[in-house]
Amino acid sequence: MRLADQTLVVSVLHGMDWEASPARASVQAAGDRLFTLVWSNGKAALPEKSALVDPREDGRNPGVGPRYLWAANLAAERGDRFLLLLDQDFQAPSDWWSAYEQAVAAEPLLACWAPEIRSEGVRLSPFAVRRGRPRRGQPLPAGPLEAASHAAINSGLLIRVEALLSASRELTAMPLDFSDYGLFHRLGRSNARIGRVDLSLEHSLSSREPASTERRLERFSWFCRGARAWAMLDPSHRWPVRRWSLGRALLLCLCSGLDVRFLSAWNVHFRKEERP
Repeated sequence: MRLADQTLVVSVLHGMDWEASPARASVQAAGDRLFTLVWSNGKAALPEKSALVDPREDGRNPGVGPRYLWAANLAAERGDRFLLLLDQDFQAPSDWWSAYEQAVAAEPLLACWAPEIRSEGVRLSPFAVRRGRPRRGQPLPAGPLEAASHAAINSGLLIRVEALLSASRELTAMPLDFSDYGLFHRLGRSNARIGRVDLSLEHSLSSREPASTERRLERFSWFCRGARAWAMLDPSHRWPVRRWSLGRALLLCLCSGLDVRFLSAWNVHFRKEERP
């Protein structure tokens, strides 16, 4: 059976209509073979339901983690073996799906497969993780990567349905920020490995896009909640992630004209809710 016939694509929209999203154009470029579940995770226009597209909206915004878990359960019901997680900004060349087929054919027993994702020349994914912190500048070894010490961002990740479902606790605890860290932390505990897809793709970063101070404050509050949950997964994460999140709070405070609300958000959503 073809890989496409065993794969459910899931894309979560936030503030971008499906018709305008690079993910839609990429799925169409793959040909009429990928069934796509599209969630609106905010104010975004969904497509019409068709044989290959299933739009979903229930008026809530629980984060991508719960959406992925819902999609994985649907995939299990449908008999699909794989989920392809696509950020709305996923932009790939016309022949991109063949690279996934080749990656799975070359290493068919792995838990997941990830392309290289870059932003402005900097590699975002895959990346090494040490003591809870990303080490994106660290060179990667050739071949499959150990999930115990590496991770990949969600967008573009092809993963076995049962592998994603095994991380239900982590994806629930970290519904938005750090959901990818939590997922690979769980996979690492089962000695899973990450396959490499022979693609290098560009990806935009929402944190670098122009935004109001109110929007940045809201986004940072989500970051702190995810950081706290990530720190609680493993005692070795706690102090490195504490320093990381506090450093970000200080930087945002300085960049916003000494707006101390970023420090208050860190205090409320990270420090006060840390496990003793």
